[in-house]
Amino acid sequence: MHINAVIVDDERKGRELLTHLLGLYCPAVRVVADCSSVAEAVPIIEQHGPDLVFLDVEMPGASGFELFGGNNKGVTFETIFTTAHSHYAVDAFNVNASGYLLKPVVPEALVKTVTKTLERIAHKRNSQTHDLLLEQVKKANEVKRIGIPTLSGVTFVEVDKIIRCEASSNYTMVYFTEGNKMVVSRTLKEFEAILSPYHFCRIHKSHIISLRHIASYHKGESGSLILTDGTTLPVGSQMRPALERQLKII
Repeated sequence: MHINAVIVDDERKGRELLTHLLGLYCPAVRVVADCSSVAEAVPIIEQHGPDLVFLDVEMPGASGFELFGGNNKGVTFETIFTTAHSHYAVDAFNVNASGYLLKPVVPEALVKTVTKTLERIAHKRNSQTHDLLLEQVKKANEVKRIGIPTLSGVTFVEVDKIIRCEASSNYTMVYFTEGNKMVVSRTLKEFEAILSPYHFCRIHKSHIISLRHIASYHKGESGSLILTDGTTLPVGSQMRPALERQLKII
């Protein structure tokens, strides 16, 4: 794992030394920028979005703690304080710093603190990935509904319960998993536009089917498929390539 870091220290030699030590002993840390004050640090951190900030405490204009505005809410990066004064340790703890290095920084302490910080970052990334996957699963399991116009208004149906749609002049017959069907005064082309985001495919000039309700597909000169309700439908030769492309991702 590699991470990006920013160094904030009013002493140029201090920034150069820390960059040098990180290059020698902590190759997983890439210093993307350094600056000499909190005022400079704010736009640089916004620009680079670092995983880690090495932050001096006593600097002209504002102390390192003022970077947090009194708390660390909304802070997305880890912080390692670097200072010549040990009495700031409690303040560092209060802003949930991941490390505290006394100057002059020595390699052993640097490696130990950075290793601990890398573990925190790895845990955070794993948690974020886990949360993202949970959100995707939640969205995938949400019941998706569409409105179908009728003579009396609009009927809302669950997309997953639609097996197929069949053209009938300027009307469309919609067939459902419960065995019922609905006549709708919309063309098949209109249904194709509505249903295509939900894993539906037009397989013939007269038929749209749900890819999730295909029981079997038969290739050959006159291709056909059988749906989960037992219906057998022809597959038009011009529609076949698009159907086969989509079947590979289902």
